[in-house]
Amino acid sequence: METTYGALMIVVSLFIYFLPTFVAKGKKHSNFMSIFLLNFFLGWSLLGWVIALVWAVKNEKSSQPTPVTQVSAGDEIAKLKALMEDGAITYDEFEAKKKSILSTI
Repeated sequence: METTYGALMIVVSLFIYFLPTFVAKGKKHSNFMSIFLLNFFLGWSLLGWVIALVWAVKNEKSSQPTPVTQVSAGDEIAKLKALMEDGAITYDEFEAKKKSILSTI
């Protein structure tokens, strides 16, 4: 009975020790191996274990959306005109693109 209790305690202790690793694996964290190594080598210290757990739980993507910059139709046409004047596009290409831009507004 005491042997079973001792084995159970070892299994539970190992589970708790590697909890940050299990969380990172479950979340398919891109830094899984780094979290595992931190957990393995420094998990014995409470600070190392807590850092590994926080890192594993932390979301990888920022919660703030990236700002989308709107380019006006006038700006697009001005850029196309500059390209036409530089000889990068022909007058016909300029007119076709301008018509396409103006049809979207």
